[in-house]
Amino acid sequence: VKKFAFGFTIVKNVTASNGERIVYARILKPDNSVFGKKGTLTYENTSLEYSEKKYIEYTGEEQKITMYSDVSEYLEAGTYKLFIFCDNQMIGQTSFTLN
Repeated sequence: VKKFAFGFTIVKNVTASNGERIVYARILKPDNSVFGKKGTLTYENTSLEYSEKKYIEYTGEEQKITMYSDVSEYLEAGTYKLFIFCDNQMIGQTSFTLN
């Protein structure tokens, strides 16, 4: 594995204000350590390490987002967990398995 690529959709929201946002991805390895630590984000008054971030221009309309994370460390087999954050909220999560 040389790179993780993950895509998701931010749904239409006419009540949210438009403008630049930062979307964060937090990838937990099977041992629950953070993959590719790049910095920290705030979530529920706690500082969490994140794996990647991306600046987007939010328009209130549905947006498809793709993020990439280069792999420069050993990846053990097992289940990885992916969490997506924006505006201090967790907006999605999933998991995937590497054999």
